[in-house]
Amino acid sequence: MRKTGRDPLSDGVSPDDIGKFIESEFDSYQVDTKEEIKKAIDNNNCVLGTIENSVGYHEVLIIGYKEDDDDKDEGSKTDSSNDDDKKDKEEGEFIYVDPGTGDYENGDYEDFHLKKYAVKSIK
Repeated sequence: MRKTGRDPLSDGVSPDDIGKFIESEFDSYQVDTKEEIKKAIDNNNCVLGTIENSVGYHEVLIIGYKEDDDDKDEGSKTDSSNDDDKKDKEEGEFIYVDPGTGDYENGDYEDFHLKKYAVKSIK
């Protein structure tokens, strides 16, 4: 890594250095709110977020979100009493991929800690 001297492939990136890593490696910008994350995704950008797991903090890529009933077109019909809709809300609003496992997961805005960055491209 250019600014911290660590190799992210073998050493990982510490939470203290994530901002420097993002700024040195990617064309990106910081996003702070749910709406900013959704707008970044709508603009075909993924968002780097940080979750907490049993080992500590871990970076993931937020790649999508589930629309609220308020976000859907007036022509869309959703029965909020449907069991699948209840399950979706329990699973979380945002869809992310964990690069450590390759698994797709769901999480709520509150599940993502520290700063979040919309990534446009690699520098």
